[in-house]
Amino acid sequence: MKKYITVAALLAAGTACANASEITPLIDTQSGTWGTWSHHGTTGIDNNGVLSAANTNWQVDCSTYTLTTALSISTDETLKFSFDATNNGTGNSCLTLALIGSSCAIVIGHGTYDKPADELQVAVTDNTASVGGYVFANTNPGDDVQLTPGATLASAMPANGATSTISGQIVWDGDSWYLTAGSSATSGSLSYDLGITSLDVSKLAVTIEGGGAPNNGNAAWQTPTMSNLKIAVVPEPSAFGMLAGIGALALVASRRRRVKKA
Repeated sequence: MKKYITVAALLAAGTACANASEITPLIDTQSGTWGTWSHHGTTGIDNNGVLSAANTNWQVDCSTYTLTTALSISTDETLKFSFDATNNGTGNSCLTLALIGSSCAIVIGHGTYDKPADELQVAVTDNTASVGGYVFANTNPGDDVQLTPGATLASAMPANGATSTISGQIVWDGDSWYLTAGSSATSGSLSYDLGITSLDVSKLAVTIEGGGAPNNGNAAWQTPTMSNLKIAVVPEPSAFGMLAGIGALALVASRRRRVKKA
C-alpha cells in the first residue's frame, strides 16, 4: 500500500526514506495541505479539481499554486509528475504545466497556434516570475512568457477533445537533470536534457489559453482543461539501505540452506 507523508517529513527523512511524497493540489479550490492557489485571468478550479478557463481567445490566463514549503530535490531523488489533459477540439490551444524553482521554470504541455495541435512540448526558461503564464506560441503575448520548445512528442495530446494522461520524471544523469515524458495517447516518448545542475520547485503554474472558431455546436471559444495533477518526489534507496537489503537477502538465503540441511 502506498504511503503518503508530508513534504516536511520527506525532507527530514532524506534519502533513507523509501516512500514517495505526492502532492495533489488540484483537489483544493483555494488553499490546502501543500499551499495556496492564485488565479490570473479567467482560470479557475472546481471542487472536482478541474482547471479551466472561460473564453480566453488567446488572452492571459494562468493559475499558480505556491507551495508552503519548497521542494529541493537531491541528485539521488526523482521528481515525477502526471496530469490529465483534455484538448479543445481545435488546432489553437494552450495547456502547460510549469514547475517553477528559484532559478528556472520547466514547462511541459501543449501551446501552439495554428501548428500540429497534438504535440507535447518541453522547454526551460530563467523567467520565474511570469504573471500570465507560459506558452509555446501566442498571437497576443500580453503577460505571457513565450518559449521555443526544446523537444516535442507528436500525437500526445489529441486535438479532437479526447483526454490523455501525460506523465514523466526528472532524474539526475550525472551531469545535469534530464526529463522524460510520455502520453497515454501514444507509445512514443519525449527525452530532453534540461541543462540545469540544481532542481527545486516552489510553485506550479498552469496556463490555459485557447482560440479558433467555435466548434462542436458550442458558441463559445473553446479552451482545454487539466485535472488530476500529481507531483511526487521519490527518494532512491541510500547506499547503506541497499547494502542492508543485500545483507538481509543473504541472511534469508543462509537460513534456508541451514533448514534444508537439517
